[in-house]
Amino acid sequence: MLRVILVALLSVNTWAQTVQVLSTGTTASLRGITVVDAKTLWVSGDMGAVLRSTDSGATWSNVSPPAATELDFRDVEAFDSNTAYAMSSGPSTKSRIFKTLDGGKTWKQQFITFDPKYFFDCFAFWNRDHGIAIGDPIGHHFSMLETHDGGDHWTVLTSLPEILQTEAAFSTGTCIASHGETDVWFGTGSTQGSRVFHSADHGRTWSVVATPITATSLGMGIFSLAFADPQVGIIVGGDYQKPEQVKVNAAITTNGGKTWVATPQQPAGYRCGVAFRPGTDGNTIVTVGTNGVDVTDDRGAHWRSISTERYHSVAFTPDGTAAYILGQNGRVARINFKPIPTKK
Repeated sequence: MLRVILVALLSVNTWAQTVQVLSTGTTASLRGITVVDAKTLWVSGDMGAVLRSTDSGATWSNVSPPAATELDFRDVEAFDSNTAYAMSSGPSTKSRIFKTLDGGKTWKQQFITFDPKYFFDCFAFWNRDHGIAIGDPIGHHFSMLETHDGGDHWTVLTSLPEILQTEAAFSTGTCIASHGETDVWFGTGSTQGSRVFHSADHGRTWSVVATPITATSLGMGIFSLAFADPQVGIIVGGDYQKPEQVKVNAAITTNGGKTWVATPQQPAGYRCGVAFRPGTDGNTIVTVGTNGVDVTDDRGAHWRSISTERYHSVAFTPDGTAAYILGQNGRVARINFKPIPTKK
């Protein structure tokens, strides 16, 4: 049994009680995360790492696919303690999709390509059978795959708008977000600015809008996005090579991504992961990056820094009682939140 180490007490606000660092038993750099419920979570990272906990992170099982140590699992999407998909990123054969139905005891490799132009960035699911994956542009369009049958077949989508010069998505595992049964959004960056692509019909047709996230050179743009509901969403990013730089690193939409507005206050630098706290009407948000963690409870009118440690991704429990953040050297931490007050 691996210990849970209490490392900090927070008294500067009313929304969080403690931050706990969880011992995972791995040294992998972790980026992929799905929190299924208050007890069950899956995380993934480089060195072929996929980990599962069924006790809120107190102990972890290494359930990595066999013979996969050369793969970098940037994203994991899970639906219960047994069913999960893992996506690895990298050129050509290093971009793959795996699925398990028995908690990681066995894995089936569902997709692999020998095309040297392929490089997966992230994927998302509307339900356990219907998902979508995005990769770097091939020619003048992003590469994109879709499954309707739980990954037994992945088909290429070809209806995306043309990209800008140098435009790309970033392989964070959270560069794409789905909501409900039809909507999906993904964010980009380029030397000509940042954009959000949106489809309301499973990727059959797309609209694209410019955003205020600062992007003037390669390596700048939108690195992560999340939606609290079909209308309220957030994008975060910046310049990963200058993590301390505060320009427009966060923006909000309240109309489903038709328009985006910079948050009144900005997080303390480049951010590559973001999540809404359930049950707060899209007001409480946690965002993470290579120079720290910020929290807002008013949609970015004010941000508080709660850590200067490096983290890559964040996800909440469905009941909003905790957020898990993860990063290098197997680091996973849990932010424990006070219960949401009952509305009168």
